[in-house]
Amino acid sequence: MDLIESKARQYEQNYSDRDHKRLGTHYTPNAIIDYIAKRVLRPLPEHPNSLRSIRILDPACGSGLFLLKAYEILADCWQRANGSFDKKDAKHILENCLFGIDIDKRAVSATKTHLLQKASLYESDSAFLDKNIIVGDALSIAHPSTLIPMHNHTTDEISPGGIFSKHSFDCVIGNPPYVRIQNTPSEKRGRYTSSYTTATGRFDVSTLFIELSEYLLKENGRFGFIVSNKVLSTAGAKGLRMFLLARFSIEEIVDLSDTKLFAAAVLPMILIASRSGKNCNRIAYSSITESHDITASALPTDNVLHLLDN
Repeated sequence: MDLIESKARQYEQNYSDRDHKRLGTHYTPNAIIDYIAKRVLRPLPEHPNSLRSIRILDPACGSGLFLLKAYEILADCWQRANGSFDKKDAKHILENCLFGIDIDKRAVSATKTHLLQKASLYESDSAFLDKNIIVGDALSIAHPSTLIPMHNHTTDEISPGGIFSKHSFDCVIGNPPYVRIQNTPSEKRGRYTSSYTTATGRFDVSTLFIELSEYLLKENGRFGFIVSNKVLSTAGAKGLRMFLLARFSIEEIVDLSDTKLFAAAVLPMILIASRSGKNCNRIAYSSITESHDITASALPTDNVLHLLDN
């Protein structure tokens, strides 16, 4: 992790317990950010001509850790495809390829700063990021007429043809906020339930980002999220499972519920899928268990996700 990622990490660690509960944010281990970004952006090297037009969104970007990793991957692919990479190329990526939304105004400001520093650009040039990295409730994008308005942004930006328009992104990545619906203000709760087909029962707000991804992704576009593994089994998530099977091709599930990667009281898993009505014949499923006892079958590692690359 370089200096810029360390600054972004430090920003998130400065959240108070009250902030974590209000925003639904949780510490995302670097290994998970790296794994999701690389897996979701994996097809990039195969299509170098599309690098200039690829669009990647983190709809709950926090201080920008997922976007920083996406920038790193894009810059590396660009260098290998074109044989060079300069500040003009860096600015193109920031201005045309990376997008972020967060309800925390301070986090959005921090994300802009971190991306500019990562690209070795002047912070005084941040104005060109104002339409890409914005303050607002990302869940308002799919239904702007009924949900919470995006702060300081026009409906043109979230309407067909706008910056955050329907089916306009190649990749959506991130760690959506974990907020139980019963802890959500009643007005917002009503808007969610009337606007999202999967907002039924005692759902978690994080799961709505899966339905949002279906709205945002191009055909065969891919998302990679950290969500609760309850999505796989609870009766309340049956509608979401049916939605996933109907609208997505599930590519990979990594169940991390039996690890200590998250301090929060959630049972996390990584979910990677592409927007396609044609289901994969196979789903790569992994379940990782941490053990502090030395056994014949245990594999020692300081990054459990490296085990999946072997």
